[in-house]
Amino acid sequence: MDQTKKYLARSFFFMLYSFIKMKYEKAQVEFIAHSTVGKVVTEDEFFHKVESGGTYVSSGYQKALELIREKYNPSQYNIYAFHASDGDNWSEDNERAIKSVNELCDVCNLFGYAEIMTYGYSSTIKKKYSQDIKRDNFAMVAMQKKEDLWNAIRDMLKAEMSQSAE
Repeated sequence: MDQTKKYLARSFFFMLYSFIKMKYEKAQVEFIAHSTVGKVVTEDEFFHKVESGGTYVSSGYQKALELIREKYNPSQYNIYAFHASDGDNWSEDNERAIKSVNELCDVCNLFGYAEIMTYGYSSTIKKKYSQDIKRDNFAMVAMQKKEDLWNAIRDMLKAEMSQSAE
């Protein structure tokens, strides 16, 4: 991920995190970072550490599922998971990623995927998600510049609001 994409991803998460902490003072937030291995990290590590190398998106999703199994029973918690990415993923991981997103949708109130497309192209993973994930609690948004951040967050959360109204 280049510097512009990292800035947009971190800004997206910072704004989302700030909104959640302001609105829900008892919310428990977990941070997961991944390249080829997903791991739980501190807030400071999440917003400041630099990851590099190849990407297996499913590794982050699997770490989230593991964390949910260990700490957050879906019958006792409202669970929201969010992922921002430039869409780069090793092609051999795409099917695992789709399977993992569906598993997350099984246990989450909302799973949101934000793709950062600074050059106006759509990634393979975004195309795969569009084709293969048909869940009411899955929201996908795209961002190209910092002016898109609030609209992306609003659109993602709007998906949950319309689902709650049903």
